[in-house]
Amino acid sequence: MPQANVVLPNVDFFDSSVVPAFGMGGGLQVALSDRLAFQGGVDLRWHGDLKAKDGLAGTGLEPINDKSRRWALPITGGLTVRF
Repeated sequence: MPQANVVLPNVDFFDSSVVPAFGMGGGLQVALSDRLAFQGGVDLRWHGDLKAKDGLAGTGLEPINDKSRRWALPITGGLTVRF
């Protein structure tokens, strides 16, 4: 907390970087001609909470990393050109 002139060097936020995770994806390719095709894909990804470490104990910032679980839905698209 720089406002209070307190510096906490080398503070560990998480006990481990290993989390449960899963994902699945799919896509399709549509031929527009013999040499050109459009492709699109969607992935669904989730990873669980990281296990927090008490490196911020007593600072008032303890809950800052409580919600590390997340969902992601990347969508991709592109063209395939055959020569």
